[in-house]
Amino acid sequence: MNKRGIEMLNYPIWILRFMFLTVLIIAIGFMVTKYINTRLIIAPIETPIIAQRIAVSPALMYQDKVTHRITPAIVDTQKITDTKALTQDIPFDTTKFHIAARIIAENVNKKTHLNKRLFEDLQEQVGGIFGTDIYKTKQTYQTFVYDKGELKQDKLTIEVLQQT
Repeated sequence: MNKRGIEMLNYPIWILRFMFLTVLIIAIGFMVTKYINTRLIIAPIETPIIAQRIAVSPALMYQDKVTHRITPAIVDTQKITDTKALTQDIPFDTTKFHIAARIIAENVNKKTHLNKRLFEDLQEQVGGIFGTDIYKTKQTYQTFVYDKGELKQDKLTIEVLQQT
């Protein structure tokens, strides 16, 4: 057989090799992305964001009766015990994502919970054998509290627990 005949036999083999390598590279890329997506845990990032969201929530902040303006740095003591308003202000289902929080205004001794039963259950599990998939964030903010017509300086402590 001459050289041209041998070269003509190599073309189909190279095409098959190229197709095999292409499929192999795509399969490896898919497996690597699937592995990365299943290993990514974002709960440690979510809990501080949820705490900040609660800290500036209109459900807690003072709203002027005349102008209806919400002041984000002043907590209203009448609103702090209203858990329905706080639940409605969070833009996602907290029971579905296993998120619970406790909000405490220290100087005026007012506190409220977001999913109180879940918070108590998760609080018992933190640090225990089953507490490895529970993420906890505690943030304290220096704020003003509107209590009975006067402003007082206070600390607002927000504790968020999330189970993954």
